[in-house]
Amino acid sequence: MKTITIITSILIFFFTSINETKTIEATYDGYEDGTYYFTDSNDDLYEFQQVEKAVLKEFDLMSDSFENKKFKVTYKSVEEEVDGEEYTSYVITALTLIKE
Repeated sequence: MKTITIITSILIFFFTSINETKTIEATYDGYEDGTYYFTDSNDDLYEFQQVEKAVLKEFDLMSDSFENKKFKVTYKSVEEEVDGEEYTSYVITALTLIKE
């Protein structure tokens, strides 16, 4: 019984951390070579490899019209394995344009 409780706790933690989203405020720098770039107020660079389709319907990030605009960016991390190597990619799940 103790083993089942421990395994269940580990699984809950694992799945909770996978689906956890984070939010930042950052300026959109543009799109290049399959990556969307944002910079926050501390000059930290954020790179996103994917954007959910619903977000792209509202914001055409491939055009120049949103470059240098400030956004509230909500994203999640996704663990992937490619050719036997694991890496983390980041997916934008929501964007809100910040009016200044």
